[in-house]
Amino acid sequence: MLKRIKKLLSENVQPVIAVIVILSVAGIGIYTLTGSHATTPYASIEAPNGTLSGGSCAQANSSATDGSYVKFGDCTITGDFFTPTDLYVAADTAGEIDLSWRPSESSSIASYTIYRDNNVIATVSGSNNTYTDSGVTPGAVYRYSLTALNNQNVTSGMSNIVSITAVAPQIGGTNLVTVPASFDNMSIPSDCSADVTVPLTDFILKQKSNSIVQFAAKGCYEVDGTIFVAGKTNFTIDGNGASFKTSTTNSAADAANTTYADNPTFKLDVSGWPRTRAMWMVITGDNTVIKNLNIVGPNNPNVYDPDLEAQAGIYLQGAVNCLVENNTIRYVYGDGIGMEVAYESANLAPSNDTVANNHINYIGRQGISVTAGSNLIISNNSIYNTPRSIFDVEPDGPLTLDNIQLLDNVVGGARLSFFADEGDINANISNVTVAGNTINGMVMNIGASPQGTVSPKRTNVSFLNNNDPDYVAGTPYGFMLFNGYSNLRIIGNFQQVASNRTGGAVTIDNSQNVTLQYNEFSGAYNQSTNAPNVYQGSAITGVSSCGNLINVTNARIDGKC
Repeated sequence: MLKRIKKLLSENVQPVIAVIVILSVAGIGIYTLTGSHATTPYASIEAPNGTLSGGSCAQANSSATDGSYVKFGDCTITGDFFTPTDLYVAADTAGEIDLSWRPSESSSIASYTIYRDNNVIATVSGSNNTYTDSGVTPGAVYRYSLTALNNQNVTSGMSNIVSITAVAPQIGGTNLVTVPASFDNMSIPSDCSADVTVPLTDFILKQKSNSIVQFAAKGCYEVDGTIFVAGKTNFTIDGNGASFKTSTTNSAADAANTTYADNPTFKLDVSGWPRTRAMWMVITGDNTVIKNLNIVGPNNPNVYDPDLEAQAGIYLQGAVNCLVENNTIRYVYGDGIGMEVAYESANLAPSNDTVANNHINYIGRQGISVTAGSNLIISNNSIYNTPRSIFDVEPDGPLTLDNIQLLDNVVGGARLSFFADEGDINANISNVTVAGNTINGMVMNIGASPQGTVSPKRTNVSFLNNNDPDYVAGTPYGFMLFNGYSNLRIIGNFQQVASNRTGGAVTIDNSQNVTLQYNEFSGAYNQSTNAPNVYQGSAITGVSSCGNLINVTNARIDGKC
């Protein structure tokens, strides 16, 4: 933001009017400079977070040692440029919690002090804006905050507070076992010459916990049914770059009646097939790792088919402490990765699972779906070309979802939404953070609107610092739709908005305690009335909408915070 201020000042070398927007934890001010900055002094102008005063702006840039002002030559802008903001959890994996925050605007920061449960745990250099806490206990709940210290030993105010449950370390197995060419008198060819569903699943189920099952490097395995990993502890599936392909939308005929080796009652459930046939499924278990698989379905070119829409690449049913990483999933009819309840195991929901660094492209439904679970992290995935939504957090019943984090993913090309929640209106969804994601080739559409008039059952949901650099939202109904939310935070997001629209950029109904601040929604104003058009809706209480940049040309905001 300060770079933008400096640019505006430096460009005003002719007699013009420049308008500057200052964002800080204390609020936003609009400052108007009249005249050439090189020669003409101007009077002080009052602003909500301080005062702009001075003259020619011709001297070197500087800032106050106490963070109370920023100086551009002779021009001084006072305010709180000191307190760090937007603290959030960037990752929660392997017994560590990674924190990130927006640095102080002041240039004289000596250090940051990190607090856990109001106790100091670390001090880092003022040039840092990240910290990793390695001293956490799996399953424990922690609250983090931080302060800044300047070069004059003055301490800033406290940042926002974030709460997180530490996940258990995801260690997988240690005993390496390679997939054989045959098992129990059944062939397991690695050249895609025959369906290996039955012998491969038999082999995996028979392996003991604490194993690493590794496939032939760059092998090819035909999978016309579902490969199961069930009830394992400290267990790793390492695809080793091998491909798992199917040429059919259904299973092999004999797969439906096969009894597996280590569980006489375990059979493929084909009651919902072909619609529900996934290629890989992890059922319950603890500390399971699924990595380095190249999954290729039969849906090429990718189309949406409701009769086959649940044919996912990987499903996690009730898996605990599961890590799904570095997999490539293409051309399946369903979701790339799905997380849901294991209905056969006392409705056990997935928990403490991480889905990271996967590449999902050209699939038939959603990129990643979550219908139940807690303490789930979905981060640093690449997801493109989905006929439905990129992320789908939609309970299919009165279920509970808690502490779901969608962080730093790069996505694009969805036909419907970037984020969707139109599931059961009686489900309870809480503590959801969608932060730092980049959206390419599509609008940042958010359809978080369960149908019907509802009381808020979605609580503590945050959309922070998501960026859509190249598309313009043109629909008159708002590109973000929310219904039945409480403690909703929409802060620091970037999305261009068509200025000829009649409705608000954000539509909010039946919700309370909404913070809508510091977003850049350029074009979110009514050209006829020149009034801000940031949000619209009904039955809303406790809305704070301010500091949203709605016109880049004249640096106009919708109001002062």
